[in-house]
Amino acid sequence: MNDKVTGLILKQDDYRENSVLIHVLTKEYGKIVFTAAGMRKYTSKNARSLMPYTETEFTYDHRENRTFFRLRSASPVRMHRHIYEDLNAGLAAGVLAEITDSMTYDDPDGRNSVFFYDLFAKALDMLDEGKRTDIITAVFMANALNRAGMGPEVDGCVICEKAQVTALSAEEGGFLCQEHAAALAVPAYPVEALRQFRLLNKAGLEHYDILAETVADAWNDIDILADFFRLHAGMKLRSYDLFKRMGSIE
Repeated sequence: MNDKVTGLILKQDDYRENSVLIHVLTKEYGKIVFTAAGMRKYTSKNARSLMPYTETEFTYDHRENRTFFRLRSASPVRMHRHIYEDLNAGLAAGVLAEITDSMTYDDPDGRNSVFFYDLFAKALDMLDEGKRTDIITAVFMANALNRAGMGPEVDGCVICEKAQVTALSAEEGGFLCQEHAAALAVPAYPVEALRQFRLLNKAGLEHYDILAETVADAWNDIDILADFFRLHAGMKLRSYDLFKRMGSIE
């Protein structure tokens, strides 16, 4: 049949002798998996097209109600070479891919697949352009949490909705007023830190230029958002620890 579909490669797993499983996010069919025979051979003609974080056009025989297919051929659409040349960009891409993979696990109507395809593709393009990994990662994480209905409450106290806030708690789900922060023994945050966290949670990747001028360092914000994934989405991001260590070095 030689059907074609374009997708973003999330990850690659070894499969049998010299073969791999290619986990791909598509807009049309959500997540699908291709078996690529001989991919681990040095002479594989598809190796360049099947690297994680590459946008690729796949040729295969489509079958309804299946998500596992044998790959016939692959042709790269966007390679994102800089992500492989810059360690921190590559580590950031790994975190975003893991989030995308988890957030599109159950997607019966396909809407999450389209949302995360566009979000992930935009983030990869920005990483490939050498833009700041801390801002891209923070905004991506906030967008993902908000999409899932688990984003931080940043418009007022998460308990009483009072607009004047003094603290932030991932465990409680967002900002806290002075009274509730004291009752929960949550230490106060600097006003500028609260403002920055709110800005990152309200922004989209399209606001990058504004954020780059106003946000000096988003690593603490990323750490808080990682706690939101762990506490509210049940996701311990395996790729996050190394990325965090690299961020502390920068």
